[in-house]
Amino acid sequence: MASARELPLAQRTEEIFVRFRANNNSEFIFVSPSGKKFDRDELQDQLARLVKQSALRGQVSFLTFRNTFAGDLVKKGLSLITVMKLLGFNDVARILAFTRFMPHRVSGEAHGLK
Repeated sequence: MASARELPLAQRTEEIFVRFRANNNSEFIFVSPSGKKFDRDELQDQLARLVKQSALRGQVSFLTFRNTFAGDLVKKGLSLITVMKLLGFNDVARILAFTRFMPHRVSGEAHGLK
C-alpha cells in the first residue's frame, strides 16, 4: 500500500477538486459515470482510448506523466530530495534516474571547484 503524503496543488487545481467534492458524494476522484471507483485496468483502458484520440504517439502510461512531472521539477531546479518526497519514494536510488535532467547544475557547481 502506498504511503500517505501531501502534494502541493496549484490554486486552480485545488478549486477544481473542491468543486468536484461538493458535487459528488464519492470519496474518489477517478469514478465511473455511475460513481463507482475505477480500478487500475479501467483507468488504463480509458487512458489508452484518450491517447488514441489525441496527437500523442508512442507508449503513454500514467508512469509517463509521473516521470515527465518529475523531470520538469528537476529541470526547474527542485532538489532530488524534494522530488523524491513528492513522488513518495523512500529510497534515494529510485530518484537517481532523474539526474539526467540536471547536467547543467552539476557542471555549474563543479566549475567553482579548484
